[in-house]
Amino acid sequence: MHMPLHTAEWMQAKEMEGEVVYHFVLEEASEFCNIPIYVRRFGILRVGWTPYGIPYVGSSAIVRNRLGQFLRDNKLLGLLTYSFQHIPKQELTREYGLSSYLKRFNTYILNLENETVLSVYDRFNNTTRKHIRRAKDAGFEVKSMTEKDIEKFFSHYLELCKNNRFSPTCTKTFLLNLFHLCQHPSDTGLNFLGLRSEKNGDTHGYLIGLSSGGYFFEFLRANVTTSDSKGFDRKLLTYKMISSAIKKGDLYYDFGGINPRSGPGVMAFKRGFGGMLCTSDPMKIISAFSRVSL
Repeated sequence: MHMPLHTAEWMQAKEMEGEVVYHFVLEEASEFCNIPIYVRRFGILRVGWTPYGIPYVGSSAIVRNRLGQFLRDNKLLGLLTYSFQHIPKQELTREYGLSSYLKRFNTYILNLENETVLSVYDRFNNTTRKHIRRAKDAGFEVKSMTEKDIEKFFSHYLELCKNNRFSPTCTKTFLLNLFHLCQHPSDTGLNFLGLRSEKNGDTHGYLIGLSSGGYFFEFLRANVTTSDSKGFDRKLLTYKMISSAIKKGDLYYDFGGINPRSGPGVMAFKRGFGGMLCTSDPMKIISAFSRVSL
């Protein structure tokens, strides 16, 4: 499974922002691993960072040793990462690495394997289904986002960040670059899907998702404050995004993370779609200076 945040398009968009990115690729007769490594600095120390673990194929010991050599060659002390149990079994940090026992991440995951749009809809709770019906009855429609929509989306996204006192996940330039890079994805490339809810010609909300290798990741959302919207269209947007993931053949729909302490409303919203609450394994660091026996 090639995760959305491990794709060449994501890496290239990061590099276009000026971020230092190393690309660890191992392709041998029986071993395969393909991950980005982003540089994080702690004073004069340089450490690698990769989100969503290190999926691989073949011998874990061989992959571990090749990765260690790669880190040493690029003068990195180690590699920080985390993973979830629903990610494929062959994930390197389940076997190697020093655990921090501290940092964990939470998200809701909707398993789409062998599901249809109708069967998944039946898994939504009563409130979610009711709000989707009300959005449709009120005349809301969901349409694809264009490049101009991304420009408009970002101003509303910045307002959302300001009102909720959190830092933006990315810049507008990054998002536009990512959109352009994803226009002709390969089989292992990144798919960029932007949707917006509309009523009587007015846009009420936006939702952006990323997909690769059977994994769908809900990336960014923003709402437009309007007097005649009760927020029902937000659930319609998510429903349409999930439907798109099913039609694409994705196996997992990741709702993009939640914070049980500071975001109970967001947590309740995402829980209504029938996903399973998943907590990551603790953050781990794989040292560049240790080897394992083959």
